[in-house]
Amino acid sequence: MNNTFEIDRQFAITSINFYYELKKEGNNDKNIIQFNKSFVKCIMSYAPLFIEEFADRLFKSIYTLEWSSEKNCENEYGFTSNEVRRLFLSMKNYLAINYIENINFNFGKSLNSTKEEYLLDIEYEYNNCVICPLEKEKRGNYYYSIPYNLNEPICHFCINKVENNYLSLNGLIKCDNCERIWDGCAQCNCLVDFTDEIEEPILESETEIYKDKIKIKEVEEELLERNLELQKENNMLKEKIKELVNCSKN
Repeated sequence: MNNTFEIDRQFAITSINFYYELKKEGNNDKNIIQFNKSFVKCIMSYAPLFIEEFADRLFKSIYTLEWSSEKNCENEYGFTSNEVRRLFLSMKNYLAINYIENINFNFGKSLNSTKEEYLLDIEYEYNNCVICPLEKEKRGNYYYSIPYNLNEPICHFCINKVENNYLSLNGLIKCDNCERIWDGCAQCNCLVDFTDEIEEPILESETEIYKDKIKIKEVEEELLERNLELQKENNMLKEKIKELVNCSKN
């Protein structure tokens, strides 16, 4: 095999697919030596120009990535950081597609990943976009971690089409407020929570107003009662003054 060969994204995806398909066969998942031999044989059949030593290093790199991290594998088996990164991202997407749990990967936001996250997985290469397949192959930027089309090349111009097509085909909608995706049969949870947050203080303020009105009414009644008492006292004083005046005249 030519030593200048570099693992591109397409070959990385193919290698990862071979790895996990072979892992299901026989007792390969338990017998690492047998698994290694099966993988080497498969890779050399796929590309006869590859030598056994290359296929063996490739297997060991993928095996290491499965239980370790990207950083632990760099340069350990003679591959560049870009080649290891392609293997790592291809594995991550494969696990997400097939719902395979792995402690090194978190797929909690697979449907709601932000563009800032999935646009980082980019390759400048000569390829054909899976969204606009009628177009001839062309060189440009291709993305492999776009939700709903993981491990498939998406050109720059089709990124927004992917999500719209997925939502339309599956009868789903996306909330403009929180970007949550659901069937649209009810109001989005974020809007319900938002409404509750608004209504709650309104109810509290109305209660306070009601309490204030009761207090005002109680005060008014007290003042009225006090006013009546003062009027009575005033009338009594007037009567006494009259008596005193009459007594003085006599």
